[in-house]
Amino acid sequence: MKDRPILFSPLMAKAILDGKKTQTRRIIKDQDAVEFYEPTGEFIHVHANDCPSYCDYACQYPCPYGMRGDTLWVRESFAVWDGGTTYLANAVDEDGDEKEWVKEARLAYGVRWKPSIHMPKALCRIHLKVVDFDVERVQSISDDDAKAEGVESAAAFRELWIRINGQGSWDSNPWVWVVKFERIS
Repeated sequence: MKDRPILFSPLMAKAILDGKKTQTRRIIKDQDAVEFYEPTGEFIHVHANDCPSYCDYACQYPCPYGMRGDTLWVRESFAVWDGGTTYLANAVDEDGDEKEWVKEARLAYGVRWKPSIHMPKALCRIHLKVVDFDVERVQSISDDDAKAEGVESAAAFRELWIRINGQGSWDSNPWVWVVKFERIS
């Protein structure tokens, strides 16, 4: 079993803490390589454009976010001040806007948020266990899966996807890893 970092926005970290988020979708980096896929247990067999028809699963591609049973430690935006650590997920409202006390701390005490990519493992407070994974097109999301993503519907997930991944990211309908997890207390 491996222990891997994974980045989450403040709203998604909050959704995990609230028990609303139990899956995440992440873009497969090499979109041109994917023709179709087959789940084969611990790997996804991605048939790539350059994969020979006789490959006999030689083109197996492991999910970069972990296999079943692996642990993910969540990297989130944070600030260390006044002898402790504050996490931005605790400091934003449902719209992702800073709460008033956060603005005051930033202005009065010079508190600066550090991006999630810089969060050391020692400050991690959210650990997840990978329970399953799959591959699909992002637009294939159902309303039930959108709820497991921490939002109310597939339409709301579309808006979130565009906010996180940028304009055009939904319309291109990329292949994504679907990672299902449970929080480890």
